[in-house]
Amino acid sequence: MPRIASPIAFWLLAFLATTGCSSGSPSAPTSEPALPAPLTALDYQLLPSTIQLDSAALSALQSSSADGALTFAGTPAVLKGISRGAVIVAGASSAAPTGLLRIVSSVDSTADGTVLHTIGAPLQLAYQHLHLKAAATIPSIANAGTSWTYPDLTPKDNGGASGTQSIDFLLFD
Repeated sequence: MPRIASPIAFWLLAFLATTGCSSGSPSAPTSEPALPAPLTALDYQLLPSTIQLDSAALSALQSSSADGALTFAGTPAVLKGISRGAVIVAGASSAAPTGLLRIVSSVDSTADGTVLHTIGAPLQLAYQHLHLKAAATIPSIANAGTSWTYPDLTPKDNGGASGTQSIDFLLFD
């Protein structure tokens, strides 16, 4: 299986973090009804062991520090009984603007709430299935300072023409 270039993987993680996972059933395949550009399709299935933070948990998230500490006001219901080794995912919020894809390394309970100490998690620990399609400008693999796109094929007033490239990644299944 070909290795995905790191700029594309970063773009994918940024997308997943900003859209979040809004499935009503974490173990059922889902599709987002309204996808932000440049995505045209997203289909995923969380592993049964993955904890998806709901809106109440994201509202209780007070801070997300650079060292991986997630501080919650109180203990949200979805985090009751959470322990070391749990994988958590969440969409973007004010306290975690790029979303979360983390492994819990330790849990501290305080009088004010819960602090999860976390490290980054690979997609394979959270998702059983992850498939996305997009059509857009993506970072250039050759030069990180530039980007490329295939322009559309519509006729131009000056006589030029170009093409569009769709991106279809089945990351794993």
